[in-house]
Amino acid sequence: MEDHKLGCPISASETRKPSVSFDLSNLPEKPEPETIVIAQQDNVAEPSSPIDINGHVVPDTILVALLDRDIEMKELASRNKSFFTMLESHLHESWSDFQRVLYTRREQIPDAEWIRQISVSLEHAPALFEKFKDLVGYEEYLFDSDSYDDDDEEIRYGSYDESTFENVDITLIRNYPSKLATFKQSYPQFFINAKHCFTEEEDQETKFGNHSYDAFDHLLFSSRRDMEDQEWENKIYDLLDKWPNLLAQLKEIVAYEVECEEGGIEEDS
Repeated sequence: MEDHKLGCPISASETRKPSVSFDLSNLPEKPEPETIVIAQQDNVAEPSSPIDINGHVVPDTILVALLDRDIEMKELASRNKSFFTMLESHLHESWSDFQRVLYTRREQIPDAEWIRQISVSLEHAPALFEKFKDLVGYEEYLFDSDSYDDDDEEIRYGSYDESTFENVDITLIRNYPSKLATFKQSYPQFFINAKHCFTEEEDQETKFGNHSYDAFDHLLFSSRRDMEDQEWENKIYDLLDKWPNLLAQLKEIVAYEVECEEGGIEEDS
């Protein structure tokens, strides 16, 4: 781009012309100069007055997005009635105890202990627990597979009741490919569990062919154009045959997501 330089101010001597005589006797009198008033532009910035912003210092003991936890929790429950109806159906006799914990003030049960007690109540329904954490805005630190030990294994999936969702048809999730596509984001703990199972097996000197996490990952997200339902289901069962608890978790997730689509569970918080 060609540079344009600003011209320097020109002095009177630089504008002087050759001397020429003119007869100015017949010219009309010079009119009085008009007074020009320049209005102030509307968009001229004026000094801004201070703006008060009301904020709260959130202590690190608050782990959920509920400032007044007990009050806002009741509001969440009223806006997500179908989801909490499903919780009640799952918990049966323990529903009243669950509600007492749910609506307890933070001063009585801190967030960390509150989440822990709720996780115990929903230990056999990981999909419901994941949805609950989304509703209350809780984000936990997700351990990678290297951080597992034997005690963690028993807590996370060793005591899962695989008979709860025994009759779930896992192929139904393929009716909703957009839901299936978001499984990793929606249920990260399930995939951490799966990766741990397959990685642990691969570390052993065994001959399981394609029984690997990558094979499972690829199979789970394959479409009906790639594989028919019956073949897909058989291969899923074959890969998860050694881990019935993991299969039960997958069935429970599928049951919940299908119910969301067909039963109209509100996803909004």
